[in-house]
Amino acid sequence: MNFRKPCRAECHKAFAPAARFVPLNRRGRLSPDRTARICFFIVFLALPVSAQNVAPKFRVAGKVVSAVTGRPVAGAELLFGRADDFEATQQKLLTADDGAFAFTVAEPGKYTLNGQAYGFRSQGFEQHGVYVSAIVVGKNLNTENIVFRLRPDARLMGVVEDEDHEAIGSATVYLFHTDVSLGLKLTSLVQQVTTDDRGRYRFAHLEPGDYYVVVSASPWFSGLLQQTDAAQSAALSQKPEFDVTYSTTFYPGVTDVASASQISLNDGADFTADFTLSPVPALRVVVDDANPDGEQPPNVALHQKIFNATITQPWLRHVVSNDSVEIRGVPPGAYVLDIPSLGNKTSNRSMRLALSEDAEFDAESASAVAPIRGVVRTQAGVLPKGQVNVFLWNSRAGELLDSSMNDKGEVNFDNDFLVPGTYSVYAMSGPNSIVSSLKATGARVAGQTVEITGGKAVQLEIEMASTLSKITGTVQRDGKPVLGAMILLVPEEAEINLPKFRRDQSDSDGTFTLVDVLPGHYRILAIENGWNQEWANASLLTQWLEHAQKIDVQGNQSYHTVLELE
Repeated sequence: MNFRKPCRAECHKAFAPAARFVPLNRRGRLSPDRTARICFFIVFLALPVSAQNVAPKFRVAGKVVSAVTGRPVAGAELLFGRADDFEATQQKLLTADDGAFAFTVAEPGKYTLNGQAYGFRSQGFEQHGVYVSAIVVGKNLNTENIVFRLRPDARLMGVVEDEDHEAIGSATVYLFHTDVSLGLKLTSLVQQVTTDDRGRYRFAHLEPGDYYVVVSASPWFSGLLQQTDAAQSAALSQKPEFDVTYSTTFYPGVTDVASASQISLNDGADFTADFTLSPVPALRVVVDDANPDGEQPPNVALHQKIFNATITQPWLRHVVSNDSVEIRGVPPGAYVLDIPSLGNKTSNRSMRLALSEDAEFDAESASAVAPIRGVVRTQAGVLPKGQVNVFLWNSRAGELLDSSMNDKGEVNFDNDFLVPGTYSVYAMSGPNSIVSSLKATGARVAGQTVEITGGKAVQLEIEMASTLSKITGTVQRDGKPVLGAMILLVPEEAEINLPKFRRDQSDSDGTFTLVDVLPGHYRILAIENGWNQEWANASLLTQWLEHAQKIDVQGNQSYHTVLELE
């Protein structure tokens, strides 16, 4: 751009106020050379400042809309900040009536956008499970047409009542969610609530997905029976109207998990799951010789195992007589009986029970629970820093055991009644499992799994990797970057190496980063609609891996690749 030299008259006319602060010559006028210098200096100040001195401004703008209706969401609260330093750099605003928003930042980089509104739970941009897409800001990147699709909450509610349509208050309602975050389906307890005095319950702010609802309740007089002494309780229990209880009930009103119906919730859906509970005769379970040495009171527990969660019924009444324990008020169903100790012996005992009538057992008939323990070390042979959690997952049986490492590097699993089978071993001090070496006594090791037969003590030796690698790349289709794709890194012998899988989600410019990658042979691919699929399922992997890239990973290395979207 060319600038012509301003004349003296133009300077006086345009910048006359500034001239009052400049010393004059003897005649009260500016000298010609000084006039030229001052005009040049003022014009210089008026010119745009060089980009080398002022950081460029980048604008991130767009609209927030409902993912279901596409309509703008007014008044949504948005938080925006650098992905690597969100707390220190975050900005906050509320969207306009048309859902519009705009942020300005000075530096290029990857930024995180989170939002929430009435009827919309807090969520990240293009969120899938724990993964979100960052908005990448920089030169020649268009970040002014962002569409943030907020997914509305689903809700699940209902009423629990008896056969006379009287409300059952203080019933416990359990919500189980089935998802594929570990690659295969796993059903886990996510929430539990208690019914109010009208028998009502409600689960709000739910993600779309598949759920089970389970109710555990007792008649109103159960508390009265527990408050009376043993003799009065026994007398009341002899009366048929008091010797009843409610079976643990699955929606839609069945008492065994195999007959339970899965509830599929879509974004913004409301679902009503009502329960009508009918009383059934209460059962009694007697455990003899629970403590033959008599040095401490017998300690016996009876609980239900629903999916991989332990459900305890607080209204069960325990009556101790010498070395025997009688448990009253038991509903029919499947249980695990735990005997934590037997005399001076430290080993626990347990047995599975299918109760349909009163039962009596000898404590000696229960099987000893074989302990599962382990030690965790780094490749250098020292204790890992920070908190380490170790998980054992039997994907076929849906069994999940977990333990936190203590200050000696030890883990000890509470396996009251272990289902024999093959368990994947996860050791995590961050978002990913990083087991570099696995050994076991009392179990067979294959890859990152242990085959546990039961009845035999298992001792694990877990070594955590210290030389981890990183894979970066870009996902594209027809040469253009793709947002929100699932990146999947598949290890060799995938079925016995589930903990070595890695996933990520592509950002707004199609880039991704896989961290904590263990050395080994892998195949890598990008999938468009894989978030709700069992991405570790062998039959599905066979289809996906036909066009996957091979990549051999060495320790402590960085790799880069470009993936075509499948």
